Amino acid sequence: MASRTLTSAPRILPLYARVAAPMIPGASLLPFVPGGGGEIPDLDLKLAGVAADPAAVAAYARVCGFALRDRLPPTYPHVLAFPLQMAVMADGGFPFGAVGLVHVENRVEQHRRIGLDEEMAIRVRPTKLQPHPKGRTFSLVTEVTAGNELAWESVSTMLRRGRPTKVEVAVSSGMREEIRPQDAEPAKAFAALPAETPASAEWRLPGDLGRRYAAVSGDRNPIPRRDRPRHVGQGALPGRAGEPSARCLRRRRPLPQADPAARAGRVRQRRRGRGDRLRGARRQARDAPSRRPHSAARGQAESQDREESTMTTDTDRGVAERSMGFGLRALNRLAGSDLLDRIRLRKRVERALFQGTKNGFRSATVAGRTFKAAQRLGKPARQAKSKSKGLFDVTPDDEQRMFQEAGRAFAEEKVRPAALDADTACETPKELLDRAVELGINVLGVPEELGGVMHEQSAVTGVLIGEALSHGDMGIAYAALAPGAVATAIGLWGSAEQEATYLPAFTGEDVPTAALAILEPRPLFDPLRLETVARKDGKEWVLDGAKSLLARARDCELFVIAAEADGIGPALFVVESGAKGLSVEAEPAMGLRPAATGRLLIEGVRLPAGALLGEGRREDYLDCVNRSRVAWCGLAVGAAQAVLDYVIPYVNERTAFGEPISNRQAVAFSVSDIGIETDGMRLATYRAASRADRGEGFVREAAIARRLCAAKGMWIGSEGVQLLGGHGFVKEHPVERWYRDLRAAGVMEGALLV
Repeated sequence: MASRTLTSAPRILPLYARVAAPMIPGASLLPFVPGGGGEIPDLDLKLAGVAADPAAVAAYARVCGFALRDRLPPTYPHVLAFPLQMAVMADGGFPFGAVGLVHVENRVEQHRRIGLDEEMAIRVRPTKLQPHPKGRTFSLVTEVTAGNELAWESVSTMLRRGRPTKVEVAVSSGMREEIRPQDAEPAKAFAALPAETPASAEWRLPGDLGRRYAAVSGDRNPIPRRDRPRHVGQGALPGRAGEPSARCLRRRRPLPQADPAARAGRVRQRRRGRGDRLRGARRQARDAPSRRPHSAARGQAESQDREESTMTTDTDRGVAERSMGFGLRALNRLAGSDLLDRIRLRKRVERALFQGTKNGFRSATVAGRTFKAAQRLGKPARQAKSKSKGLFDVTPDDEQRMFQEAGRAFAEEKVRPAALDADTACETPKELLDRAVELGINVLGVPEELGGVMHEQSAVTGVLIGEALSHGDMGIAYAALAPGAVATAIGLWGSAEQEATYLPAFTGEDVPTAALAILEPRPLFDPLRLETVARKDGKEWVLDGAKSLLARARDCELFVIAAEADGIGPALFVVESGAKGLSVEAEPAMGLRPAATGRLLIEGVRLPAGALLGEGRREDYLDCVNRSRVAWCGLAVGAAQAVLDYVIPYVNERTAFGEPISNRQAVAFSVSDIGIETDGMRLATYRAASRADRGEGFVREAAIARRLCAAKGMWIGSEGVQLLGGHGFVKEHPVERWYRDLRAAGVMEGALLV
C-alpha cells in the first residue's frame, strides 16, 4: 500500500477540477487524470496537526442543528477529512471520475468526544470494488486520532452506476470457477432484493439547505438548476451513454394555483407557437386586483407594469443561470490546467476566481430577490422566555461561551487588522460581512420553526456577541449586526404572515442587508416623539419623514421604520427597499465609519395595511427602544475593553525618565478607573439583558446601562487618548478611533436589537 504523509490539507479547487476532468473527452488518457479504469489503487493518505477553526465549527453547528459546545459535533471530523477523501478520488490511478458517483451510506463511530482545541491526525484509505445491484461500490475509510488514541472513524460508501457481471459476482462470492469474459452477462445474484425500496419517512427541508451546508463544509455538489427535479443522492449528474441511472427520489414542484387572481401577473410568458393553458387565465388576471392595495386611478397601470417587470426578471434570471453554468465549466478547466503552475500564477488566479465567482453569484441573487411567504403559519412563531435561576449569574452557558469564543477569535484575527482601512474607506469589506453571517449572528432572534438556532430568547447572547465583535472594531460590528436587528424585530413582534415572508431569507447563505430605522436627523432626538408620520389613506398607510445613521443604507433591501401612526402612536412598519418614495443619501459620521452610514428619505411611501409590524402595540415599540439601547451598551462595553487591553501594555512598555510610565500614580489610577468603569458598564448591561430574556421588566435596568455606557464610555475613550499622549492623537494607534466610536453609545437609537 502506497502511504503518503501530507504536510498540509490539499487545496479544494484544483481537486474539484481534477475529479471533473474525466468528463472531457480524452482527458482520462492523461496519467494524472483519474478515470482510466481498472481497480481502486492502494492509497493511504495521512495528515497530522489538524486543528478546528472555532468560527467554522460554529457555522457548521448552526446549519446542521448541533448545540454549540466546547467539543466538535459528532459529524464534523468528516468535514476535516473531506479534502483527503477528494485527494484519493483525484489520484491519477483512480479508475473513474467522482462526478456521477452516488453516496449510498455513511457509517460513523465516535469512540470519544474530541475537544475543540485538540490537535488531530487524519488517515483516509479506499477499499476494493464490490458488486452492487446497480453497479459497483467502494468505501473510503477515515480514522481520526486525538491524544494518541483512535477517537473517531467512518466508512463512506460510494456507488458507481452500472450492472455487475458474472465475473464480478464470482470474484465477490469466492468462486474458483474460471469464467471467460465473452461469457460474462449481467448478473442475477441480486434478484432476491426488492426492485424498489419503499419510502419510510418524509423530511421537509429548506430549499437552500444544500447550499448552506456546502458553504460551511466545503462539500459542494453540482446539483442541477433549482427549477428542475433534483436527485436526493449525491450523483446528480448523468453517467456515460449506455449506463443505466440509479433510481432516486425526486423533488416534485407544486402545481400552479388554480385561481388566476391569486398570482396575478406572475405567470411566465411562453414562446409563441406553443400551447399555454394558462394564457386565458392571464388575460382575465390583468384586471384582477393585485396583492397589495392601490388607488383606483393607478391600479390597472401598475398591475400591467408589474407583470411586464416580472416577466423580464424571469427571462433575465434564466439567462443569468445559463451564463453561470457556462462559467463554472470554464473555471473547472482553468483550475485543472498545469499552465498555471508553470507560470507561477495559480495562487493569484485562484484568489481572483474565488472573489469573482462569489460576487457574481451574489449579484445575480440580489438582483432578483423578492420576499414571499415560504410557508403558512397558523399563528406567529415565538421563542420561549428563559426561566429565572433565582440568582443573577453572569457566567455564560455552553452555547453562549461558544458564540463568545467564536466572536472573539473572529474579531482578533479578521476585524482588528481590517479596521483602519475600513475606517478610511468608510466601508466594511464584504469578506468580513460574509464571515460574520457564518457565525450565525443574524439568526439569534429567529424562532426555531423558521430555521433559527435558539429555542429561547437570548438577549444576553446578543450582548456577548456584540461585545466580542466590538472589541475588534465598533463600526464593523455595527455593520455586521444591523441585519440581525430586523430579523429579531420581526421574530419578536411580527405577524405570522410577516414571519413567513421575511425570516426565511435571514437563515440562508445570502442574508439580506436590512436596517432598523428609529433615529431621526435632529438634535435632542426623543424616540417617543417621532417626526416621521404614518397617516391612513383608505386601507393603506402613507409614510413621510427621514431616518438617520443607518448602516450600509445604500445596500439595504429591507427596513423596519418607526413612525407616529394615526390613532396608534409610535409604531413599526416593514418596508421593502423597492417601495416608491424611498431614497438614500450618504451621511458620514464622526465615528462608526466602516458601517457606511446613510440617511433614509421617506416621501409619500404607500404601504398595505399588513406592513404594520404586529398589531402596532405601544408596549412593543417601547420594548424595541429599550432592547436597542441594551444592544448599543454591549458594543460600548466591547470598545471600552479594547481601550483597557491596549493601554495596559502601552503604559508598561512606555518609559519616561528611565522607568515605565505605569509607575506614576496618576497613570496607574487612571488605568484602574478604566477597568472599574468597564466592569460596571458590563454588569449593568448583562443585568438588563438577562431580565429581558426572562420576560421581566427591564426599563429601569436599560436606562441605567444606557446612562452609564454613554457617560463612562466617552470618558474611557478620552482617557485612552490621554494616556497615549501624542500617540493617542494619530491614526497609528487605534485609540483615537475608539474615542470617536464610543460617543455613539449616547447618540444612537434603534439600528441594533437584542
